[in-house]
Amino acid sequence: MFWAGKTFWTAKLDRMARTRDQSPPQSTVVLERYRLVESIGSGAFGTVWRAEDEHLQRDVAVKAIPADLAGERAEREIRAAARLSHPGVVTLHEASSDETHTYLVSEYVRGMTLGQIYAEGRCSDRDVVRIGAALAAALDHAHSQGVIHRDVKPGNILIPDAPKSEAGIVKLADFGIARLSGESSLTRTGDVIGTLAYMSPEQASAQPIGPETDLWALAIVVFEGLTGSNPVRGRTAAETARNLASGEFPLLVDERPDLEERLVEAVDRALEPDPNDRGTLAELGEALAAAVEGTDDEPGTIAPAIRRGGEEIRIRRNTPEEMEQRREPLAPRPGGDTVIASAAGIGKAPSLGWVRRAVAATAAGGVSLLWSLELAPASERASIWIVAGVVTALVAVFPRAGWFAGVVGAVIAMAAAGKTGEALVLAAALLPCAPLLWRMPEWWSLPSLAPLLGSPGFAGAWPAFAAFAGSAWLRFAAGAVGAWQIGCAELLLNRTLLGGPPAKADAAAVWAQDPGGAVTHGLIPLLQGPLPAVAGVWGLGALVLPLVVRGENAVADAVCGAIWAGVIGLATATVSGGLSRGVLAGALGGAAIVVALRGLPIFDSRDEDDGPRTMIKRLRGI
Repeated sequence: MFWAGKTFWTAKLDRMARTRDQSPPQSTVVLERYRLVESIGSGAFGTVWRAEDEHLQRDVAVKAIPADLAGERAEREIRAAARLSHPGVVTLHEASSDETHTYLVSEYVRGMTLGQIYAEGRCSDRDVVRIGAALAAALDHAHSQGVIHRDVKPGNILIPDAPKSEAGIVKLADFGIARLSGESSLTRTGDVIGTLAYMSPEQASAQPIGPETDLWALAIVVFEGLTGSNPVRGRTAAETARNLASGEFPLLVDERPDLEERLVEAVDRALEPDPNDRGTLAELGEALAAAVEGTDDEPGTIAPAIRRGGEEIRIRRNTPEEMEQRREPLAPRPGGDTVIASAAGIGKAPSLGWVRRAVAATAAGGVSLLWSLELAPASERASIWIVAGVVTALVAVFPRAGWFAGVVGAVIAMAAAGKTGEALVLAAALLPCAPLLWRMPEWWSLPSLAPLLGSPGFAGAWPAFAAFAGSAWLRFAAGAVGAWQIGCAELLLNRTLLGGPPAKADAAAVWAQDPGGAVTHGLIPLLQGPLPAVAGVWGLGALVLPLVVRGENAVADAVCGAIWAGVIGLATATVSGGLSRGVLAGALGGAAIVVALRGLPIFDSRDEDDGPRTMIKRLRGI
């Protein structure tokens, strides 16, 4: 459980009420120099005032925390702020107490919170990436001083009206629940503290946290700014907790395929459930900084040009008339009456997640049906249609779970029928998809289409289809897995789909009921033959094709596609000892389809982190 239900919320509301009741009255002079002018915020642990420093004649922010609520939290915020000196962090001037309150006196930031700006739809893409890059630098400084914020969210990020430098276009505030190196935790083991919609999975489950927790939260803040919605937040706290626990939420590459590849890769990588897979704050910051010039600047909260030579950098705010002209109509948030404003001029593409799921489900159902009809007796064909329908529905709704259910069910059913050898080969054919294509569960079913392409003599088209997989690693893995599944299918069916079963392999009838025989007389000859080399050629072909067919010139794409097909055919023939069935015709046909559809992001997932290192971790965890 993430929260303690009513107990948690009742306690929080009670603290907020006590904070308001115990707050000093307006115009009070505290600590003999700070006159409270106006309340600018109130939370569960204190009220923040704009105050006048009567000694230095300047405005400051004074956080007044009732004495009975101060305790370790206030001391922690003081110690955390005292360690930090950075333009992107609110500066603490003084901390002191009297008999009723503890006071934290900090610089007064004239401006708005990022949450307010997000709510008004005033951030352009460029604003978001600039703010994100500045936040990354501020958090990196905090981490270097042994401070982990633990509550990075738009409400704790201030956007000054007149920043003095690029690093100061944001001000990170509220270190009240920060984790400091060398000190005990603020909470007991098993306690959870923070803001659920911005918590990392390890923070939400009360596990040990590190810099990766702030990296996750920063990625959520950037995602929210670029898409208009928090990918984790549900309609209720319970739904948010479920989304966070399951890891089933949108990727930025799905929501904004028009953005720069390096940017979406870095954000999606930072939202990996495993902290070790998220990369570093520096990597995300570099990706954000590199994307500034290539992102849209309408509408703009932050001026597009930075004045150098010591001149002050100022914020440009749109006039009400400009905002009215640029803002898109407010769209209702799914599942509620709350509205969110999206920044105009972005041209956001609709999410393609369900398109990919529909393709995956269709492929899974079709493959289940055709394979079952091929391998099962005629008396069971009526139930096969039902099974195929169930697999289709499961994969559409739960890509990973549906795929695993279909594979495990097929293997168990085959083994229960006494065909344990064939069940082993089927498992060997299908299971590599999961670790190799982990971040793309919609692709787990698709390599099984490769044997089906081989049936009419178009096996060579598969490397071209695998080129739609997105990142370099995914393209290579998809191409190679398709070749592997063709080889396994040739073993099971004793039929030529590409190069035919290995000469040293026995027919499936010999080892169908013998797992040991399936390994000795089936899989080992398969691995000793040309299939691994063919898989490598097809993987490289899928990796290279998007690099030569770029969608910029139709004639050039057609020529490059034809050359690519010829190279694939020649390379496959070379490593396999002869021109395999359907390679050249299939490669030409597949390349033609890629040329026609180049630029469509239906299968795109730019996640370069899904490489060998991640694959090894997934293999260990399965």
